[in-house]
Amino acid sequence: MDALVSIVVPCRNERSHISRCLDSLLGNDYPRLEILVVDGLSRDGTREVLRSYAERYPGIQLLDNPKQITARALNIGIRQARGEYIMVAGAHASFPADYISGLMKYLEQLDAVGVGGSMVTHSDHTTIGHSIARVLSNRVGVGNSMFRLGTREPVSVDTVPFGIYHRDVFYRAGLYDERLVRNQDIEFSKRIIRKVGKLFLVPTILCHYYFKGRYGLLARSNFQNGLWNIMAVYLTRKFRSISFRHIVPALSLLFILISLILGLFVDGGFLLILLLAGAGYLLLLVITAIRINDSQTSVPAIVWSFIVLHFSYGFGSLAGLLSLPFRRFSAKRSQRR
Repeated sequence: MDALVSIVVPCRNERSHISRCLDSLLGNDYPRLEILVVDGLSRDGTREVLRSYAERYPGIQLLDNPKQITARALNIGIRQARGEYIMVAGAHASFPADYISGLMKYLEQLDAVGVGGSMVTHSDHTTIGHSIARVLSNRVGVGNSMFRLGTREPVSVDTVPFGIYHRDVFYRAGLYDERLVRNQDIEFSKRIIRKVGKLFLVPTILCHYYFKGRYGLLARSNFQNGLWNIMAVYLTRKFRSISFRHIVPALSLLFILISLILGLFVDGGFLLILLLAGAGYLLLLVITAIRINDSQTSVPAIVWSFIVLHFSYGFGSLAGLLSLPFRRFSAKRSQRR
């Protein structure tokens, strides 16, 4: 298969990552590629790096994204793409030489409208960083997010990272929802499955994702993820825009809050239930941490990574729920003007 593949790379202030991403894409063995980097007016030197690449490699094109929203960047690139197939990439990722050619073979073999490979998570070389990376690749941390867990055979999934799609998919399912500041990829994947067909995660083909191993960054990122999952449901009016795993942290927090209130004001037995549930949760984390611990991690760091991940996500979702009445009020007020 030698059809042109257009690769859309949204980025903003990614000077420390973008060269690794572009070098890996340029090093792919697929013969016909164009790379569309859509930059959100970076101010850290990223644009200078991108201009240098565009001058040296005719297949790289720099586009602007004044709105600085990822969904907008993706849509700009998709509209500009000339390829029969479109791949969505990420500035924080790198791709092995056979990534694109491998996915194209699977796309041809499977009854799929989009395919992607599993994602290997990397962090800086610290105990905390390695511990967070382990948690983000563990079922206790990410539920049934298959692209983080990996697979031994092609499997139908609810979303894929950095997938390749026939361009017709974007006309049949529609483009990315630009109202969503985060989690636009999950909503888009769910819409593809409803309107077009199956997405497949394929084995042996891996991409690599890099991030800074900081608890604060982990908390902020997952707070936003939790919040924008609620916003996705609210804005699209479709609960199917997310998966059940995305609301588990919020349900767990609601259980804690309800048990605490009932225990303080109704019956102290609810506090005992809460205590037993909390002990069971901590026991699960400790057992999992011991099982996945190695020379680069530590059990306390892994346990705390789980807690930060779960609770920041849950609080983000609850914040999203609590904000809905204010959003409805603001929307109605705007309509009256």
